[in-house]
Amino acid sequence: MRIGITLQSLHHLGGIGTYTQHIVKNLIKIDRKNEYILIYPSFGKARKSFGQFKSYPHVTEILSKSTVPHGLYWDHFVVPKLSRKYGIEILFNPFESITLSGEFKKVFVIHNSERFIMPEVFWFFERISGHLRMKAYLRSADRVISVSQKVADDIVQQAGISQDKIRVVHNAPSENFKPIANPSVLGEIRKKYALPEQFFLFVGGIYPQKNFQGLVQAYQMLAKNIPHSLVIAGNLRWKAKHELDLIRRLEIEDRVQMIGWVDHQDLPAIYQLASCFVLPSFHESCSVALLEALACGCPVIASSTGGNPEVVADAALLIDPYDPHALKNAMLRMALEPELRQELSRRGLERAQRFSWEKSAAATLQVLEEVH
Repeated sequence: MRIGITLQSLHHLGGIGTYTQHIVKNLIKIDRKNEYILIYPSFGKARKSFGQFKSYPHVTEILSKSTVPHGLYWDHFVVPKLSRKYGIEILFNPFESITLSGEFKKVFVIHNSERFIMPEVFWFFERISGHLRMKAYLRSADRVISVSQKVADDIVQQAGISQDKIRVVHNAPSENFKPIANPSVLGEIRKKYALPEQFFLFVGGIYPQKNFQGLVQAYQMLAKNIPHSLVIAGNLRWKAKHELDLIRRLEIEDRVQMIGWVDHQDLPAIYQLASCFVLPSFHESCSVALLEALACGCPVIASSTGGNPEVVADAALLIDPYDPHALKNAMLRMALEPELRQELSRRGLERAQRFSWEKSAAATLQVLEEVH
């Protein structure tokens, strides 16, 4: 079987980039009987990784040329021609897209369902075009891999796609996300990022879906009663300025620390140093950051919406993201109850063992073989 994989999302910031890197690496590692054709765009950051699998005899890497350096043009005009040229039997896109033409089989991954259930978190034009585009992809694909059952249920209900076409394959934490026993390593990371002794941690992009304002409001309600700071690790996205202005308006600038985008090699130590990881998003599909926190033994507070309950089971405090008081109360419990933190840490480590990228790659391979 000749499997083509498009790699436009290889260095995408956040969970999608992490997914692409790990699913491709593990597919190639566990499957030596099939041939892989990896297609890199000539634009964007992905091209910098061209040649990374040259030592694998069952892998062919292609750095494609594109007249128009744009993802949609590349997906629908460049990729189909290359797929025909190299005799690709199944085209797999780890990102939320698939070419609409071609005689080969098509599989793509849907990482979220916000387009259908929370369109307000997108730009106006993207609300319309993205919704129509995604429906076309869902109908064109031979199989759709969903990163959670919640996302699968959403697209069945909102996009009219048959459940028979969807297969659920969860995300996973990377292997380096695990408890760190060496105190000097923790000390170096604390010093590198000037982290306080006690802090709540938020990891992710700042945009409306993440409910950053709810987190800031909840923290402001209890900041005077606890020594904990609020540390924010992540990039600024749509409407981030409006979200950050709330910190100034609530006069807690001295208690909120923005450390920006963090190297993935440093994140395990940051999770371990944190008193608690807080993910109050209005909707998450299968948050990689949430899985990382569990795998590092960091106690977790997460919203009860989306795929979070599916991921954590009983290994976190779940709260209503539309109720800042509920989030405040959960954060206060984490600050004042060390026994609760210890128990959730234990449960989180146990829960995280159910997820691995090797398992996810094996399940993905099963979907590809089923389609073939």
